[in-house]
Amino acid sequence: MGTVYLMCYSDNPEHYRATFTEATMHFPSAKALKISPFMRKRLVMTAETLDSAIRGCDTYAAQKVLRGSLALG
Repeated sequence: MGTVYLMCYSDNPEHYRATFTEATMHFPSAKALKISPFMRKRLVMTAETLDSAIRGCDTYAAQKVLRGSLALG
């Protein structure tokens, strides 16, 4: 599966965007090949409050990223 980064950041204080960036290979392999180990970031959602953005990130991670028993907690 690789390493998954789900980041929530704000361009202005009243609007939040969540993006998902997945690693495609291990860091040492990518460094040896001199390429980025990450795929392009994808916009997951936008929200007006930090609370909504965090809930959206959690929901996305549970439904799309984690597989099997990992999603249950």
